Amino acid sequence: MSLTRKTGIVLASVAAGVLAVGAAVPARMHHHGGLFGELGFGGGMGRAFASLDLTDDQKSQVKAILLDEGPKVEPLVDGLLRSKKALFEAVHSRTFDEKAVRAAASDSAKASTDLAVERARIESRLRGILTDEQQNRLESTRRQFEERLERRVGLARTIWKEHAVDFVDAL
Repeated sequence: MSLTRKTGIVLASVAAGVLAVGAAVPARMHHHGGLFGELGFGGGMGRAFASLDLTDDQKSQVKAILLDEGPKVEPLVDGLLRSKKALFEAVHSRTFDEKAVRAAASDSAKASTDLAVERARIESRLRGILTDEQQNRLESTRRQFEERLERRVGLARTIWKEHAVDFVDAL
């Protein structure tokens, strides 16, 4: 995997975690890659920041923060991916090994925790460049996203409860 592609994936992961609000924001970007396309990510984060009407200075600060944080996040994402793969393999092993599953799950949880701390650090830095009005708009968008997510999870649970028997019967 090329360094540019890897960096793009890392930054996209950070973007998704930092501001998981893009799905609730109407798309304002019509070109591929979003607001910061040259950095290899866009989508949710690009839409979220586009909805905040950042000044040119704020955009420059966002770019600087993400470029600064990218090298810190990259090994954390790599570690998380490795730990998730190891957990998947432990769970789907031909023979059950509780100790291996627990160890892999613990490693995965630690990797997830380390990445969450770094994402929170980045979010704090990003929020630090926003005005009070932009902060309020971002919070409103976050709440809308959360409500949509809760509705979707609820719908999925309802569908599963209604059709689980059908699924089992189909086996």
